[in-house]
Amino acid sequence: MAARNCLAIMANIKAVGFDLNVLSPYTKVRPDYFLSLQSFLKEKGIKTTAIEPLPSAFIDLEKFLGLRANEILYVGAKHQDIEQAHKAGLISVLVDPEEKNFDFGQNFSVASVDELLDYL
Repeated sequence: MAARNCLAIMANIKAVGFDLNVLSPYTKVRPDYFLSLQSFLKEKGIKTTAIEPLPSAFIDLEKFLGLRANEILYVGAKHQDIEQAHKAGLISVLVDPEEKNFDFGQNFSVASVDELLDYL
């Protein structure tokens, strides 16, 4: 997700009434990055959760978040993101800024994360 508008979009999603939880696999690879991200997002009222690197990260996601898989929206920009989301039964969204209309089996595509609000 492009960082440029990411915080504004997350603020808009929160304002609509949705909870946000950023899942980060950086705890072991880059613990400094994770702690910095966690601290920054906490100030914005957004939870950050440490997870194991993919694909094991999605295995207990439903249980951890208290949601069913079909209630979780996974946003990614690569075909690997879509594949992993589908293995876990999550709703997958492909961010396709150049509108190349890739078909990786995603549930839907958006040109930018700004468009996500249209689907919530």
